Amino acid sequence: IRPIRVSSIDGEDEFAFWHALVRDVAYQQIPRSPRADKHVAAARWIEITAGERIADHAETLVYHYGEALDLVRAAGAARPEVEASVGRFLVLAGERAFQLDTQAAEAHYRRALDLFAADDGARATVLAKLANVLMQRGNWDEAIDAFGAAITVLRTHDPRAAASAMGVLARAMWVRGKTDEAQALRDEAIGILEREPGPELVAVYGGAAHRAAFGGRFDEAMTFVEKGLALAGELGVEDIMALVMARASVLGYSGDPRGVEESRGARDLGLRLGLGRSTAVAMNNLAEAILYFESVHAARAAWDEAIDFARVRGLRQAEMWTRGERLRALYSLGEWDELGDEANAVLRWVESRGGAQNAIFAHIYLADVLVHRGAVAEAAAHVEVLMPQARESGDLQMLVPGLTVAALVASAQGSPRQALDNVVEIEELTRSSTSWRTYCLAWPSRIAAAAGELHLVDAFLDGSDDPSMWNACARPTAQAVLAEARGATDRAAALYRKAADNWRVYGDVVECAYALLGLGRCGDAAAMREGQGIFTMLGASPVV
Repeated sequence: IRPIRVSSIDGEDEFAFWHALVRDVAYQQIPRSPRADKHVAAARWIEITAGERIADHAETLVYHYGEALDLVRAAGAARPEVEASVGRFLVLAGERAFQLDTQAAEAHYRRALDLFAADDGARATVLAKLANVLMQRGNWDEAIDAFGAAITVLRTHDPRAAASAMGVLARAMWVRGKTDEAQALRDEAIGILEREPGPELVAVYGGAAHRAAFGGRFDEAMTFVEKGLALAGELGVEDIMALVMARASVLGYSGDPRGVEESRGARDLGLRLGLGRSTAVAMNNLAEAILYFESVHAARAAWDEAIDFARVRGLRQAEMWTRGERLRALYSLGEWDELGDEANAVLRWVESRGGAQNAIFAHIYLADVLVHRGAVAEAAAHVEVLMPQARESGDLQMLVPGLTVAALVASAQGSPRQALDNVVEIEELTRSSTSWRTYCLAWPSRIAAAAGELHLVDAFLDGSDDPSMWNACARPTAQAVLAEARGATDRAAALYRKAADNWRVYGDVVECAYALLGLGRCGDAAAMREGQGIFTMLGASPVV
């Protein structure tokens, strides 16, 4: 052996073997029992040396205690304290790996389960952690079963841990579209945790706020946000990601551009805390906010970054959800062939796991592309699948685009009454959400105008006005549709020209084409040719 000139630990002498072969021979010459003792001694020295940073050394400790346990068992002996140490550090290693490598985390937790077979409470605690990993890897059925088994035991052994697990299980049930069950679990979890508020309640409040925001229940969402932030401040809880994301969603859906910075703040917090899933969700939400307030190109780049972040960490659920949401950018950019490949990949993945809400995104944009390409029956088949799922979810992010494409397909099928009924439902749903109200200034407004129901277009315009780039494009579009329907050709032409210019800057090829066609109907032959050229490039035809 030789001394190391600069030791990696201050105040300690450090040595290394000259050659790995010498090290291996020396190691193998030590009898099993003394070798086990040396592994235990090494592990205990690391524990003492690591101090508060012991989690950083969890895998090394698993190795040493694990080797000691294997050697003890091979010698036919029993050392319960070594077995307990292996289990303890497997759990710690799993918790650390969860943010960086879900496959490694799963392996650690499964090994720990084997060691805790005789301890119901400890086993249930590990099973809940494993269930969370399985959920992030997209193994929902196994995750839900594991959560159920863990919660059954934890209700007796540790009600707070049971409630915390319920909060995470609620998220899994929501992903599967079982929103009523998710809500019941979340309510029960909050009821248990509010008896003695602790850090677990901050996380559950965050999940409740997030779901309420997606459902358009903004007052309810902000109540949870305020309660959660107050409790986090009182307890010194740093991980307030879900609360910040919920607040960002409320701001964004209310048309407040501060939602973008709130989303960036949530992402930055997640990166600073080294969080995996939460950061991936925040990155996806940021891309959605950028799409609304800034541009399609910037949103596409943000979604690409979010997908890469999730993929390298094994966060398969977050990756596939984000790929589903990114379809909206691919649609607007006119990248319809890539959209088809991505949407079908999402559908195959979701269907292989028994179904989930992100399939709705795939059905929506496949239906939209198909109806533009003349495959109306195929588009209608997608609508038949997506609408029951969208209604069950109750979330505006599913319902509003779902009803919109359903109206579009009904219009293409020659069913104007059904198309209009969908638009009327959209008008009722979006009265409390500025951003979804402005979403209605495109297709819902065109369909309403085509049906002669101009008061609906007026209603959408009266209920939406914010500083987003989407609104700067969609508002003159709806105003132009109204002016054209009322015979004010010159005003319609000016508005269509403004809309086309804005859509071009924003990056929405499809809406730009529709604005150009509108301008063409008002007498601009060059605009008509340009709009038709875009549809030719897309291999499509305008629907209305």
